[in-house]
This record gives sequence, structure tokens and C-alpha cells, in this order.
Amino acid sequence: MSKQPLSTITRKARIWPEISRTTIELPNPPQNHNATSPLTLITILCSMAGMCAYIIIMPRFGSNGFFIIGIFIMSSCVMIGTLLNFLFRWIPARRQKRRLSHSYAQKIAAVKKQLHRLSLQERQGRLSLDPPLVMPTPMPDHIYDQLQYTTILQRSFNNQDVQLWARRPDDPDFLAVRIGMGEVAPGFTIRRTSTPSNDISGPIQTRQWNELEELARQYTSLIAPITIPLDGQGTMAISGTDIWLSEARQQAMLMVAHLAYHHSPEDVRIMILTPESQREAWSWAEYLPHTQLYDPRLSSEENANTLQEHAVAIGNTAVLNLLPRISREVSRRELLAGDIQPHLQEKASAILPRLVIIVDHFDHTSDLYQPPAFLPLARIPSRPTASDTTNHGRQSVEPLQRPEMTLALNATRQLGVSVITICEEQSEIPPGTTTLVEICSALDHSDQLQAQIRYLEPDAPPALQCQWLDYVSREALHYFARKLHQLRPTTPKRLELRTQVDLCTLFEPQLDLTRYNPTSYWRDPALRTPDGTPLMRIPIGLKMADEIQYLDLLKDGPHGLLIGQTGSGKSELLQTIIAALAIAYPPGEVNFLLIDYKAGLALEPFSHLPHTIGFLSNVSSEALIQRFITMLKAEAKRREIRLKEDQHTPRLIIIIDEFAEMAKRTENVLEELFTITRVGREIGMHLLLAAQRPEGVIGSKMRDYVQYRLCLRCASPEDSREVLRRVDAATLPASIPGRGYLLHGDNQLDLFQAARISLPTTPFVQNLYTTKQQKSIYVASKE
Repeated sequence: MSKQPLSTITRKARIWPEISRTTIELPNPPQNHNATSPLTLITILCSMAGMCAYIIIMPRFGSNGFFIIGIFIMSSCVMIGTLLNFLFRWIPARRQKRRLSHSYAQKIAAVKKQLHRLSLQERQGRLSLDPPLVMPTPMPDHIYDQLQYTTILQRSFNNQDVQLWARRPDDPDFLAVRIGMGEVAPGFTIRRTSTPSNDISGPIQTRQWNELEELARQYTSLIAPITIPLDGQGTMAISGTDIWLSEARQQAMLMVAHLAYHHSPEDVRIMILTPESQREAWSWAEYLPHTQLYDPRLSSEENANTLQEHAVAIGNTAVLNLLPRISREVSRRELLAGDIQPHLQEKASAILPRLVIIVDHFDHTSDLYQPPAFLPLARIPSRPTASDTTNHGRQSVEPLQRPEMTLALNATRQLGVSVITICEEQSEIPPGTTTLVEICSALDHSDQLQAQIRYLEPDAPPALQCQWLDYVSREALHYFARKLHQLRPTTPKRLELRTQVDLCTLFEPQLDLTRYNPTSYWRDPALRTPDGTPLMRIPIGLKMADEIQYLDLLKDGPHGLLIGQTGSGKSELLQTIIAALAIAYPPGEVNFLLIDYKAGLALEPFSHLPHTIGFLSNVSSEALIQRFITMLKAEAKRREIRLKEDQHTPRLIIIIDEFAEMAKRTENVLEELFTITRVGREIGMHLLLAAQRPEGVIGSKMRDYVQYRLCLRCASPEDSREVLRRVDAATLPASIPGRGYLLHGDNQLDLFQAARISLPTTPFVQNLYTTKQQKSIYVASKE
């Protein structure tokens, strides 16, 4: 394919179709509670018959005519009264019955109209979310009846196509793929308030209840696209036995096409392993931007501009070359997922981009290398021979059984890996498969193929039937892939923290620690007040958008705490703070007192600075600690006296590394330290206490004494909450040392990446100390 300029696709806001979740109540047929009994009319007729018989018979026996007339009049009155009573009850009851039947018919008509509208609206909405790739093959008229749709291949594949790459990881249909049409439960619910009773009277009520049953049955399901979710489902197998294996492969290709259309390459990447015999079936996928091999260390834009290979491995040699890449990628994701704290893993989102691996069926006789049953005895050569190189591409084990696929087949949800396998027999389904799509013939024994989606788990929901499978030709797939080939997503510029920051770049002009003039930085007006007073404000790293993170020992201090577990970059941050202070201010304004409870490897290189007036390491004995406390008391008293005499005294920065260990072994060292330095701001004494953990009671005491807190990655949420009053520091990535938080001011919390000294500290210290300009300034400050 000729090289053409790439077109960028800007993802649009999704306009979701309206799918109702309402509940529709079906009206009950009217009941004849006040209906007049027909026994009344029978009684009247019987009375009339008896009276007529009496009139005819009694005269023959010589009865008095007047008596007969009286009896007749009395019986007639009773009969007429009974008849009038019947009519006065029957006529209103019949009118009410007609009125209720008419009202019920109107209600049923309204419910039918509402159900039809909701059903059609939902079917249209579902079809707009998951349209077919091509014009469907001849299907029954009711499948797409009254529905409007545009197939994917009929779309423009440009920025006017609002559904192209529209799905995002937070969407409910992310990684959901269409396979065809079938009956699904509607979003709305039909509820019946009652059921037919045993005292149904008349054929009209029977017909009304039957119509109600039919209406409820008609809308318990609707015909819509059948989709299968892949996100978080692990491995899915598509099974097609014998002649249906090609249809199973057809469904896998359709899944790849739908993934490529609905999802951006930023969110989904696809790898395909297929035998040489299926080259014609899968060669179209090489053009998809989703199948390009990408470097996770580069941005999406950088990956798009890099000439890359595709991840469609066709043939044994290509498969054997791609399998190690899959193993390395899944292992990398496993390491990233390991950075997430265990208590947050259930809520953590999966790693992006999601990786979908398609493994085609490999026939044991034609696609896999079968070694001879008997090999002649031969000497094993010490070096590879030409035959070894030739046999390298002969794969004797299908990819699903190779160790490189073990991690992918058993990947957890956090890894963001999904595997789709094509199997001919159920014995080929890999263990750990959660979803099985079985291709089978229709139940009515027609030529139409169906699919049955089953979830392989205990107490699984009933299998979902896809009655009408989609179909696509190879020519259509090639056309589709070439349409997508020249498209790339527009990558928005995101505010991100750098992973590495050089301290030299935080000063202006940029520092060269091997040769520079210290006086030019000691008089930097950005770090001083207009009258030249030092602000005691130094750069220690970068925040979002490359904004410099400053540590202000006057506004945020005077005392601070630094917490960070092993490997978090705590020692490097201490070195950055010391180096930044030494670069920004001369010894006449800032002095250091460095104490390390252990070996002192982090602070020892700075012991030769002209700013350093004392350095102690291996401070493990209680006597040595008491001497240190006594020295601090004398220094604090001396500073108070000089302050009263209005004499200048350099600020003293006291840095104690592994302070928690010292405090645990020596009683009351905390109280004594902070008692000495309680007026640190006035006398110019600043404490910076560093430890790996706050150690419970020590942390609670620190809260009363320290003003600013530097917190790198913590070992537990409890440690982070002890320092920052929140658990954020426990979730910092272990793979990025120096990432941390600064809590200062009025509970202001800043996320920053700590700067590091790019060169070894020894040349920097030697250069700073031996510079002639530095020596003269140092002597002047002593005088």
C-alpha cells in the first residue's frame, strides 16, 4: 500500500440513545361484581307459568271467579314488581359493563401503543449503538422492520463519523462486540397487578384475559443486536465443530472489526496468532492501526510516527516471534498491577491500552509440525546447523499450550488482557475460559446458523441465543481495514509529572556542577527579598505542567518531616535539599549539621561542604546522643544571646536521617530536641527529620512540632494517613522513585517529582570548596 498522509480523528462526546427503564403496569379486565343473577328472571318466568296454569285449571273445578281474579291480580302485582326490580338492576349493570369494557379497551390500546413505541425506540437505540458491519444477508422482515440504520462500511470514516472510536474505558459498552441479532430482555419492565381468578364469567372476560396474557408475552423480549462483553471476562472460546469451524473464524474476524471501529488504538490493541493456512482470511488485519506493535514507553503520538511492525503473526515463524512479545507485555502489566496496594486492587481500573489476543485454530495435521516417531541416533552438534535454522519455524505445539501464553490465559482483570480462541472441539477449550460461543444449526433445522453464548461458571445465567448471525466477506474486511489504515487518534496534551528531574535544570541559568561560579547563584534575586535578605526558598522538584516545586523554610517551617520507604528516593531528596541550599546561599547565611543514625552513606558526601559545621554517623549510643543534645542546647543559647545583641548568625539546618530509630532507642529525645528549637524561626534553627516510617507514637508527637511534611511512597495506608491525613502516598508507584507529596501552608497538598543530582556529589563538593571565590567568601563570613 502506498504511503499516504495520516488523518487524525478527534473523538466526540457520545450522544446516547434514549432507552427507557420504566415499569409498565397492565390494566386488569373489568370484573362483574354487581351483575344481576339470571335466577331472578327464571323465577319470574316460573311464576307466570304457574299463574297461567292456575287460571286455566281452577274454573273446571268450580272455583269462584272473583277469587281467581283476586289471586290473578295479586300474583300479577308480585310478578310485575319482581320484573321491575330485575330491570332496574340489570339495565344499569349492563350500562356499567359496557362503560368499563370501553374504558378497558382504551387503556389496553394506550398500553399497546406505549409498549410498541418503547420497543421500537429501544430496538432503534440498540441498533444505533451496534450497527452491522455490512448489509445483512436476507433475513425475515421483522428483524429490521421499521428500523433505520447505516452499516459501518457505508460510513465516512472521518471526523464527521461520530461513532468512530467513540467508546471509552468508562463506557458500559466498552469492549462489547456484536455477533448478530436475537431476542433480548427489554429495558422496560411489564408488571401485572393481578392474575385471572377462577370466577371468570363469560367469553368476553376470557378473551380479555387471553389478550392480556398474549400482550405480556409479546413484549417480554425484543429483537436487537446480540453483544458479548470482553472487558474483565478473561478468556473467551468460539467453538465450531466440523463444517462450522469457518463460521467460528468468521465471528472472530467480525469481533476484531467491531473492536477496531468502536475503540481507539489508544484504548485497545490487538494481537493475532494464526496458521499459514489462514493467511488469506487474516491478512486484512495487518492494516489495522490497532495491530501495530507499540512501545509502552512512548506516547501514542510518538508510536504513530514510528515505523512499526504489525502484531498479526501468520505462520509458525511469525507466531514463535510474537509469543515472547506477548509474554513480556503481560509480565510488564503484572508488574504495574503489583504497584497497586492490595486494598485498592478491586476498585482499580484495568491497565490501558487493553490487549485483545486472537488465537486461531491450529490443525494438528496440516498447521503444526509433527516430528518423526523414531529418530536415528546421531551426534548432537556443538553449534547450530543450517537445518536448525530451517526447523526454527516448525511449531509442534499450538500457541494455547505454550508457556508464553500462560500469563495471558490466566490474567486478572487489572491486567487488561482478553484472549479469544477459536476451537474445533470442546477438548481444545483452554482452562480458565469464562465465556463459550457455540456455533450450531437452527432449532428448526433450516440452513440458518445460530450461536449460543454460555458462561462457564457455577450458577451461571441461562444461555443467550443469537438466532441470526452476522456475515461479512473477505473483500469487505479488506475495504474496512484500508479505510482505517490511514487514521490516527488525536492525542490530547495531558498534564503529567515527569519521571526524572535534574536539579541543574531548576536554576536559571542552567547549572553545570563541574564548573560554575558560586557567587552568581548566591546572589540570585529570585531567592532573596528586594533588600537582599535570603528567602530560604529552594527548588526541590517539578509539579504538574513543569511548575517548579519550592520548599520555603521560613513560610512553611521552621521544622519539617520527611517520610519514605526503602526505594522511594528519600536519600536522593535529602541530597537535593542540601545541594539546593548550598547552591542558593553561601556559608555565611546557611550552615548544615548532618546526623545519620546509621552508616551515613547518603549524607557523608556533603560533610566536606564549607556550609557543614558538623557531621555525625552511626549515632547509636545513648551517650553520643546526649552529647549531641548538649551541643544543641549550647548552640541555641549562643544564638539567643547573639540575637539580643543584634548580631548576624547563619541559619542552621539540622538534618537527622533515620530519626525514628534514634527516637525509639533514646527516651525523651523528641521533647528535648523540640524544646531546644521551639523558637527555631527566631534563632535561625531548622530541623528536618527523615525516616522510613512514622512509627505510630512518633508520628503523633511529630504532628505537634513539625510544620511541613514531605511524604514519598509509604509502606501502608496507615503510614500515609499518619503523615498526610490521607492514604494517597501509599498508592504512589514504586517504579518511580522521588514521586511524593508536600503538605505545607494551610493544609495545601502538592504532588511533585523530586529532583536529583545528575552527577556524583563528590565532584560538586570539591569544586564548590576549592573555588577561589568560594574560599574568600567563606573566610569573610567567618570574620
